[in-house]
Amino acid sequence: MACLRRSSWGIQSGCSSCRPNALRERIRSTTFSTHSRAAYSSSSRINSRTRFLITIASTTGSTRFTAVTSSNDSSSAGSRRRPMQPKLRLIPTPEGDTIEYDGIALYSPQSPRRSAVRRALAAEILPRSIVYVPSPALGYGLTELIDSLPEGCLVLCHELDPTLATLFTPPHDDRVFWVLGDTVEDFLRTLDPHRLIRFRRVVRVTLSGGYRVAPERYGNAYEQIERTIRTSWQNRITTAAMGRLWFRNLIANLAHPGVRSIDSYAGSEKPWLVVGAGPSLDAVIPTVASIRDRVLLIAADTALAALDAHGITADVCVAVEAQSVNLDDITTTHRRPRTVFADTTAHPAFIRQFPVDGRYFFSSRFTDLAFLRRFEPVMPTFLPALGSVGVVAVEIATRLSDGPVFIAGLDFAYTAGKTHALGSPQHLAHLRSVFRLEPNPMFTLCVERRAIQATGKDGLRVLTNGVLTSYAESLRSIVADHPHRIFDLGSTGLPIGATALSREDCTLMIERCAVASERPLSAAGSAQPNDAGTYETRKAAFTDEIDLLKHAETAARAMADGRGNVSEYLTATSAVEYTYYDFPDLDTADRASRAFASRVAISAAYFREKISHAFEL
Repeated sequence: MACLRRSSWGIQSGCSSCRPNALRERIRSTTFSTHSRAAYSSSSRINSRTRFLITIASTTGSTRFTAVTSSNDSSSAGSRRRPMQPKLRLIPTPEGDTIEYDGIALYSPQSPRRSAVRRALAAEILPRSIVYVPSPALGYGLTELIDSLPEGCLVLCHELDPTLATLFTPPHDDRVFWVLGDTVEDFLRTLDPHRLIRFRRVVRVTLSGGYRVAPERYGNAYEQIERTIRTSWQNRITTAAMGRLWFRNLIANLAHPGVRSIDSYAGSEKPWLVVGAGPSLDAVIPTVASIRDRVLLIAADTALAALDAHGITADVCVAVEAQSVNLDDITTTHRRPRTVFADTTAHPAFIRQFPVDGRYFFSSRFTDLAFLRRFEPVMPTFLPALGSVGVVAVEIATRLSDGPVFIAGLDFAYTAGKTHALGSPQHLAHLRSVFRLEPNPMFTLCVERRAIQATGKDGLRVLTNGVLTSYAESLRSIVADHPHRIFDLGSTGLPIGATALSREDCTLMIERCAVASERPLSAAGSAQPNDAGTYETRKAAFTDEIDLLKHAETAARAMADGRGNVSEYLTATSAVEYTYYDFPDLDTADRASRAFASRVAISAAYFREKISHAFEL
């Protein structure tokens, strides 16, 4: 249950006037216990061993806290013993009440208010920060903290204990939000993404000792906020750099007549083996070679050359890279698979390296724009935006098969001097850059990188970074959804939660599958057939898109010339958001300004020309 303050965002605001002061007076200097078996997520919390019934009930625009007297439930207790419960005491001091909770002093026993104010004023807060206040308790120091906030800051008060929550009165300030329980993630989702991107950091300010009641959970909440802000900025930077290229590739790929969805792929009921180009691939190559003919080998584009160096040809290649850099993955190999599973945003030149009848597509939901919702009926199967080609390959394998899925070379970590498997394009580039004065440039590069030390599957220290860690988290989530289907053949890299298999165990599992022949996957997985529409339906959809672009361009040019209607301009351009969603200043610029409208007009003309050329319209 969450109590979030600020009604203008559709969040119920806390109201101090509807909380009787008698509650605080009633429990002052009184010891009472909380019933741990009461459901915290329910609308009420009953303490059957005490004289109090504490109700937390949502009302329109406010949150009501009431306390009533209830009879002792001695008859129902019987002989059943119950565990000891936390004890709360409000102790008066000259500066106001202090709290002792389960033997923990939450404030200074002599100067509770002054010590909290001192911590609030000592906090170093920069502009555009989310100030995280774990367990505000009685709220001492919060007013001083709010008064000292720099521009663009927000205060998030977070309370995990429902008993301590009854003591807190949220201040009436639009910059203050109150979250009760494990609902920080829900709170972050309520924020407008354009609002969230304006925050650059999270600062923890501890005004009471209440965080000591659950330090690990408060720490997790803080890390979650920090991770959300970091991810938002990473996504924004990636969008600014790649957004236009994604849509340009998407238009070019969908303009070909033979676009088929991955759901129409007739594969095999053999177990699937997903191979990446991580350093651990070198150790498991013998295992891959020994089971090659008994599995369907699906390789990330970066792993093709490494497999080729050992005489192994994959059945399927997975490609998601929008830039031409991955052309090295295919042009340096002699043994190429005939089939490619490609993202609609992948570089068209890479996809053209495969025969037409071996091209299958999927669509990444890399953003939530009206364009993707409009074109969903005529686009290939949608997958979540997972980022890593190896993670995407595992997701596809779990969708298109029902049997076991083995993975190898998906490390998301590296050691100094070795970032990829031997024979991969990255390794070959390293060898080409070696010269007399720089015998190991890869080692130098790894040392200079901003890396994070982590513990690998084998217990040894490895190097990683925030992006690789996020990829590992995505794969760990997929493994959690299929706990008995995904098996890891590697022994190094970041842990992903998959069951580790030795070469012997892997061979035994394949033999137990007892697949005598290959059959179409018509009933495999949970994916639904999707032929990505016909060429005619896609062409008709893009013809309509040209009309929208023309309308947006006309409205934007009129706005740029100072003679446009703001409402008409915003309506016309919001239908084609992809024309400006990659602008670096999207979250801060005035979209109705003449300068912004001028750029939108140029972008609309650009995409109109790309569609007309691709479909010969």
